[in-house]
Amino acid sequence: MTITPFAIVATVLYLILAIELGVKKKVSIRRQVLSLLFFAYLLVVVDITLFPIPYAHHGGNLQENNLIPFKTIMGILKLGSLSNALSNIGGNVFLFAPFGFLMPLLFRKQNSYTRVLLFGFLGTLCVESSQFIISAILGFTYRSFDVDDLICNTVGALFGYAILRGYNFLLRQKGIWVKLSPILAVVVLGGIFGYEYTSHSTPERAQESMDSNVLPLVTVPFSKGVVLITQTDPKSTKEAGYEAWYFEKTSLFGWRLKATSIDALNHSVNSLIANEQTFIWGITGNSNAKEVVYRTKGEFYKSSVNTQGFWNIALPFPQNISSSGSLSLVLHDGRTVTLPFQTSKQ
Repeated sequence: MTITPFAIVATVLYLILAIELGVKKKVSIRRQVLSLLFFAYLLVVVDITLFPIPYAHHGGNLQENNLIPFKTIMGILKLGSLSNALSNIGGNVFLFAPFGFLMPLLFRKQNSYTRVLLFGFLGTLCVESSQFIISAILGFTYRSFDVDDLICNTVGALFGYAILRGYNFLLRQKGIWVKLSPILAVVVLGGIFGYEYTSHSTPERAQESMDSNVLPLVTVPFSKGVVLITQTDPKSTKEAGYEAWYFEKTSLFGWRLKATSIDALNHSVNSLIANEQTFIWGITGNSNAKEVVYRTKGEFYKSSVNTQGFWNIALPFPQNISSSGSLSLVLHDGRTVTLPFQTSKQ
């Protein structure tokens, strides 16, 4: 389920309310514009944090909830990747920065750090709780409840309010800082954008920027991007094995990670879903392996096994591989061996 139906209904209700209040209370143009910006921003937050909502779990690794403060943040920092920290920690901080900037402009009584802290925390708690409730209804964790998201989002709201206070301060000044501040802002933002684009100019560089401790062993075209398969990094996961990273190229920010899945050493297969397509993959320790065959709905999908033992199959539809098909390994001597569905649950 995408955000489109929700966004249409919410927009219609907002327009009806805005027109009603605008006519009866003669709301100023400035306040109407701010209200529209705040509403559009809230829709973006809902889209990023809650959608799309899957109707069923199609296999792959499930996310885990985290109730330990700074556990996720420290795990990201231990990887030593600036790009990973910017996209994960920085992304969560900047997600709520507009909240701290716009709310005091729209609601004059909320113009204080204490108020922004309170409502910023309540806002992100509402988002995380919604993810938890939807996961409970679905029967699986489609988005994890992470206390570190609460921390980063709340800090982001305070950061946005600090920018507003700083902006108002500069407006009252007549010195050189008034002229230099826009230039400095452009330089800083340009530097961040330049670094992010350069570090994601290829799928390999994007993966390295996320985790430089492991390097790609296999690169496979899939859907609208590519899948890189690496060994798992003991700094980021306790499961020894292999990890698949699916990247797609964006016009502004280079190659970006869209999905991952882990195939532990004691398991035989895993999968990931992207753009309503399924990537099934694994590694076999059988030196006599020739190809892997996946059968589902009366159709056969095949993959050769490379010299390292890796294989992969792309399905043109989303699929729960463990409940909707069967896997078999074809050996060079002509024998066929059934592969059990043993998938990681990280």
